[in-house]
Amino acid sequence: MRMSILKYWKIILLLLFLLGSIVAISPWEKPGVIVKNVGKNSDFYKILEPNDIIYEINGEPATVERINNMTGMTFLKTSKNDINIFVNNSNITVGKRPFSNLRFGLDLEGGILAVVEPVSNVSDQTLYDVKSILEQRMSSLRESSFQIVKYEDKKFIQIQIAGGTEKDIDNLINTTGVFEGKIPMPVKFVNGSGKLKFGDENEWVDVKYHNKSIIINNRSFSINESFSLRDTNFTVWNITKNDAVIAATVYINDGIRKDIVKVHTDPQHSYIQPGENWYKWSFDVEVSPESARRFYNVVKNLKRQYSDRGSYLESKIYLFLDGKEVSNLSIGSTLQNKPTTIATVSGSAETKEDAIEEKRWLQLILRSGALP
Repeated sequence: MRMSILKYWKIILLLLFLLGSIVAISPWEKPGVIVKNVGKNSDFYKILEPNDIIYEINGEPATVERINNMTGMTFLKTSKNDINIFVNNSNITVGKRPFSNLRFGLDLEGGILAVVEPVSNVSDQTLYDVKSILEQRMSSLRESSFQIVKYEDKKFIQIQIAGGTEKDIDNLINTTGVFEGKIPMPVKFVNGSGKLKFGDENEWVDVKYHNKSIIINNRSFSINESFSLRDTNFTVWNITKNDAVIAATVYINDGIRKDIVKVHTDPQHSYIQPGENWYKWSFDVEVSPESARRFYNVVKNLKRQYSDRGSYLESKIYLFLDGKEVSNLSIGSTLQNKPTTIATVSGSAETKEDAIEEKRWLQLILRSGALP
């Protein structure tokens, strides 16, 4: 009798396991289409990303054909949020959603494989840097892999993208990454009014709170909306009745504008020092005079904070690559003293290996993701 009960329990557990597996895999047709690629000249650039789901277009179920033919004023219901936009150039690639949550590689799903050869002899470190940049650019796709391979006396980078196209490879290799450095500036409201402390005191800008928005120069802005003041771009990050956070874009490298002029990697300007229980890394960066003044106008009125490792400002600088935050850094209070075109980027890690990797990764980011 005990054996029968035990046997039944095993069967029940097996059935529960199978049922749970079926639910996890979800082997049935799903509504909507999946975004595979968003071109940089697309109206949806930085609005939609690969792997986002579009459920509806103008109140109708989203299909590949409807998305490909959309134009004019368009309403989309997506996995992120609802989007109202006037479409002149959609330039997005979509496909049917997979029937299950299983992820297939290149051999089962299909896709593209490319082998990239450097145009000249490059060092192993440069090849590794190129591979790291490509991985960062393609990090949001469903399945991709990058390997350094050797044939005879030459080294190549092998790229595989499951479900990818030649267009994906072309965008990956030939597009310059967009680097942005942004610093959030707090605005405190008293009786619904505050100041954006940008530049000298006589240049500070009045900010008023009104119905979950802010009013600047008689214009209303909501969260995620942008505006410009004195050749500086600002984006509203947050709004409450008591305060707002407005991020200033102090650095841009996009192939046209180049605020980060040089990132030093030589031993005289880039090094690692051991501490008691950690390793400090640092390297120097040269920026344009315009961006140095912009940075100074943003940070000069920020409050200082103190720790056992020094004095820092209340806001960090957030680093973005192709619209995605990839890192952030504390800002030393000495940068409030005057505009400077040479700054030191520093940090620390518990091990020497981690310090080397952190320093190298940030140097790559500050080069804007452009291929060496």
